[in-house]
Amino acid sequence: MAVEIVRVAVVVLSYWTISITMVFANKYLVGDKSSDDISLFVSWVQCIATVVLLFAFNFARAVYTKNLESAKISYSTITARPVLQMAFCFVLMLSFNNMCLKLVGVSFYQVARSTTIIFVVIFSVTILKKAVSKWIVGCCCLVATGFFLGIDQEKVMGSLSVQGVGFGVASSVFIALTGIFTKTALDVFDRNEVKLTLCTNAIAIVVFIPVILLTGQFSSAISSGQLSDVYFWVFLSISGILGTLMAWISAVQINVTSPVTHHISANSKAILQTLIAVVYYHEVKSSLWWISVFLVVIGACSYAIRRYHEEKTPVQATEQIDIEKNMGEIEKQNSQVV
Repeated sequence: MAVEIVRVAVVVLSYWTISITMVFANKYLVGDKSSDDISLFVSWVQCIATVVLLFAFNFARAVYTKNLESAKISYSTITARPVLQMAFCFVLMLSFNNMCLKLVGVSFYQVARSTTIIFVVIFSVTILKKAVSKWIVGCCCLVATGFFLGIDQEKVMGSLSVQGVGFGVASSVFIALTGIFTKTALDVFDRNEVKLTLCTNAIAIVVFIPVILLTGQFSSAISSGQLSDVYFWVFLSISGILGTLMAWISAVQINVTSPVTHHISANSKAILQTLIAVVYYHEVKSSLWWISVFLVVIGACSYAIRRYHEEKTPVQATEQIDIEKNMGEIEKQNSQVV
């Protein structure tokens, strides 16, 4: 029992450390409002790093198991409609996420992207045609209250970025959509998450090329002098590695605990992340601002717990296992955005 507790504690601590480190590394890379915007360029390089690492892992596993055929991915699989749908949403999710992080502080980052749960519920009703209980609606209202209170307090303190909040909301929309499309995309790859993540990032690399050229971000990256900065490349490499590690540690945390516990852990981590950001950047926040953060976290955790209990109906045990797997798949696929 004691060994199991220590194991869970180590996994949770590792998840928190990797996740928080990745957020601060990304903030350093995308810069602040006054610096040149290279957020999409950063997203592109992070996708390249993820593809290189996952390709090496996929090939090494095939060699180790003496089954090289298992490493192959057909063109028809990559171009399957569910995969392209998810890849499209993934690109927009990652883009809006980094653009949001550029314009808002790390301390407000969690609140700016807190509407993910609300859009998950909206799309569950409109796309998946699922009924939603009043308790789930209540959790969404709690999150929405924290979201708008946080915006109000940022405005009062003069640090509000309307565009940054807009990017955060857009990121939330595509995080929710990516989660919905994950299940059908995984079916194309016979539930192989590594291959799905590898192909999603590979498609993203191709899509990002014309985008960063047309937006001038590639030129901005060159003219800013950051490409000659050793620290920039160190942080960029670290963020790429951390992005891949996040997918792994999220999977491990879900496996040693549960999807619901993982969700609660992620939101609890957000509080520590906010505290660290406030201290590190020497920020002063009002009581109402802190209340907004806690409302968002409490609403998100309550949603996860309530959803779990509502889905845990007296059906066959195998159906319950499938429910937990689907919850976990959404969490793991979205782990690249923290």
